[in-house]
Amino acid sequence: YVRLRLLFLLLLYFLSSICLCMFVMALPLLAGRKIFHLALLPLEHDLYHWSVGCATIWGLAYFASWSVRNTYNQGFRDVVSMCLEWMIKKIKLFFCAMLMFVVVPIICGLLFDKVIMFPCRYDTDTSPILSIQHNWAVGLALCKILSRLIAIGVFGETEWIQKVEALQDIRGLDRKWLVHEVAKPILVQLGIRLCVPYVFAKFIGGYMDTSSAEKMMRFSFPAFSGVLLIKDCLCILTDFLDKVHDTVRDQRYIVGKKLKNYKNKLREAGNDVQRFLEVDLIGLEE
Repeated sequence: YVRLRLLFLLLLYFLSSICLCMFVMALPLLAGRKIFHLALLPLEHDLYHWSVGCATIWGLAYFASWSVRNTYNQGFRDVVSMCLEWMIKKIKLFFCAMLMFVVVPIICGLLFDKVIMFPCRYDTDTSPILSIQHNWAVGLALCKILSRLIAIGVFGETEWIQKVEALQDIRGLDRKWLVHEVAKPILVQLGIRLCVPYVFAKFIGGYMDTSSAEKMMRFSFPAFSGVLLIKDCLCILTDFLDKVHDTVRDQRYIVGKKLKNYKNKLREAGNDVQRFLEVDLIGLEE
């Protein structure tokens, strides 16, 4: 009887271990693979599958417990309306987060590869290989560095410094302001730096042979970026010279400004004295 109990205990321990391993490892892995397959994502790594599956299962469990608790306290209709409102907010937040943390870094990383990496690393007779994961990681690092430099005031206008400070808490921001005032100017500038050299190289390369067209396509991106960089440097230089000119002019004519103010004060004091004398004369006549 004791041996039978020990046998059942070992069997129960073995079955519970299998269920626990299936719940901790196999179920999230299968769910992650199914999600990646439905989303048509190119990542083929079980670590990513398991992470996404764990997050999905945890989110579904939390949502189910929240729904049951609020249905018991408030009612089914209130829970449905709250769920719809929550889903709309989260979809908007997800769209803004994808735009700022996925689309912008990928385009920024692609531009970095086109301008710096491809002309320096690959020969003109070899075709470079693009990787979305690599472009996203490089672009995210570049965006982080540039935002930090703007925040400490190394370069950038005051308007962008305020925008970078406001982006520290994306959950409390206005979605329309985030899309129109932050994401749209960045995407426009990145799109100009990518589309203009490509169209120019395709148009000019149509009148050249294959080797010259490939070289044109390879070096059109750094050439156009260099032209824009020179233009930005000239704009910064002209703004600096204007500020120096205004400073010298203000320092030179500050004495005349003080004299003008002093004369105005004397004129106002004389008018006050004249009014006072007129009042005294009227009092004496009475």
